[in-house]
Order: sequence, then structure tokens, then C-alpha cells
Amino acid sequence: LIHGEILLDDAQSNNPMVFSGIRKIGKQTSLVIISLSDKEESVRIKLKSNISNSASVFDLETNEKIKVGGYGSEINLKLRPFQVLVGRL
Repeated sequence: LIHGEILLDDAQSNNPMVFSGIRKIGKQTSLVIISLSDKEESVRIKLKSNISNSASVFDLETNEKIKVGGYGSEINLKLRPFQVLVGRL
């Protein structure tokens, strides 16, 4: 994490139990979404810019692929307890 930029304002969660952020290194942009709850959580994440239709995130535990693209600059998800999702935008 010593290289690149961490852009916390570029991915804003409406749920205080869900952390979201963007990391940029050159032209590479990654999104991280982390549930901090021991319960299932619904979240809407607003991004500063639209994402591509093919954008996906992956569950770090199960490697499940979840499509998040095609919805402009907003992502709506249900997260399992302590679920961690990451992906390139």
C-alpha cells in the first residue's frame, strides 16, 4: 500500500457498517467493499464516476464473482457478515 492513492471520498457507502474505498495506481483503479457487521447488511455505494458495464467484484473468501457494472455510478448490494469484496473498475 505504499504506492498509489487511496480515495475514500470516491466510493461513499450509505451504511455505517460498510467500508468502501478506491485505490488508484496509474491507470489501474480498484474498489474494496467491507462489511464490518456480524449481520447481513444492505448498502448503496455512490461512486464519483460511472463504472464500465463489465465491472465485477470478487468475494475474497469464496471467490464468487459479483457484477456491479451497468448501473451508472451507483452499486447496490447485500453483504454477508464480515464479507470482503474487491475488484478492478
